[in-house]
Amino acid sequence: NPIIAAFGGTSANPFYGFKPGTVNTAEVGLKTSWTIGDVRGRFNVAAYHQDYSDIQRQSSIFDAAGVLIGSTIINAASADIDGFEVEATVRPTSSLQFDAFYSYSRPKYNEWIVFSGTTAVAVKSSPFAGAPRHSGGGSVSWTLPGDEAKGEMVFSSHAYRQTETYTQDTTISPVTLQPFATSVLPSYTLVNARFEWNRIFGTKFSAGAYVRNLFDKYYY
Repeated sequence: NPIIAAFGGTSANPFYGFKPGTVNTAEVGLKTSWTIGDVRGRFNVAAYHQDYSDIQRQSSIFDAAGVLIGSTIINAASADIDGFEVEATVRPTSSLQFDAFYSYSRPKYNEWIVFSGTTAVAVKSSPFAGAPRHSGGGSVSWTLPGDEAKGEMVFSSHAYRQTETYTQDTTISPVTLQPFATSVLPSYTLVNARFEWNRIFGTKFSAGAYVRNLFDKYYY
């Protein structure tokens, strides 16, 4: 069976032969903390490069007519992933804190092989699944003023946004050599909120309420 042989397996065990993926990472960054009067803050930045080899992919197998005839796991690809991350925190008062972060990621396949019939086809221009180019968010946490004997009440809200990405890149169109359009996850924004009441009336008990996806955004 030439297809099985190409995957490194045998007719008796066609799924044998793939290796674990490996990632070598180089990273450089800076972490800072600062104080201006009563205002405190932190600022962190990091840039990285990842060399990702022997990437495992469940590869669909098409015959020469473009008909799907099966799938298997192979060490199909290698990729470079470059990016950077920024984080910042500002605490203007002891009861108020702002946090923000941003991430940029640029993955690129160096090699990716799928099979059409017994012919190996390079699809390294395919987008990398699960890696939005831009993502970021922020949060605010506010400790409400009040009688400490009654406990501490804290309100916080978190927002996150990411640009579009692919949910998977393992099913490749034999015509376009790209993932099918149904794999695209559009950009979206999520907002969460939380309220906590700590040390209720001076006891050891605390309670909280949490709302995820506050505006009921359909995103997946």
